[in-house]
Formats: sequence, structure tokens, C-alpha cells
Amino acid sequence: MSSFDPKTFWETRLAARYNAEGVGYIGLGTAYNGWMYRVRRRIFQPLLRRLLAGVDAPAALDIGSGTGFYIEMLQALGVTRITGLDLTETAVARLRERFPTATFLQCDIGA
Repeated sequence: MSSFDPKTFWETRLAARYNAEGVGYIGLGTAYNGWMYRVRRRIFQPLLRRLLAGVDAPAALDIGSGTGFYIEMLQALGVTRITGLDLTETAVARLRERFPTATFLQCDIGA
């Protein structure tokens, strides 16, 4: 019996599909996963906007940053101090390119 290695699983998966399907429900397609992320945005963005109301210089920690879905929303709502954590080198490297003002670290929070 082999043991499950989450880092290898996610590294392989994101290297092959660094998109909504890669971080979502694999096999259900990009269109379905894109729709699911639109639903998440519609629910999460107003909630986050209310939580940030009146907060001076908010900061955020995003655990499992993946493709940066929540990073994008945080930045759009004015959060400038963002730290993202991800298990994979693939995600961290791509997130650093896409969001140069945020800090991204590779780490296993379960370790």
C-alpha cells in the first residue's frame, strides 16, 4: 500500500492544469469550474467588502492560494498587505509573477 503524498499530487495536477479546473473539480471541465468560481465570487466579495468596511490598512493571509482567486479579490477591495501560502512550487512561482506586490511562501501547514 502506498501512502498519499499531497505535495506530489498537487504539484503534478497544477503543473498540468494551472486554471480553475486544476484547483477545482477535475474532470468536470473548465466551464463548470469557471462557473463555480463565479458563484464563489458573488458570495464572498460582498461578505469581504462588509468585513473590510472601516478597517484601516487591512492585511490578509491566504492559505492554499492556488491560482490566486482570493488574492485577486483581496487586492480589488484594497487590501495591500497580502501573504499567500501554498504547498506547491508551481503555484508560488506563478503567484509571485502575477501578484508582485504580495508575498508568497511555499509551506505545508499540515506538517
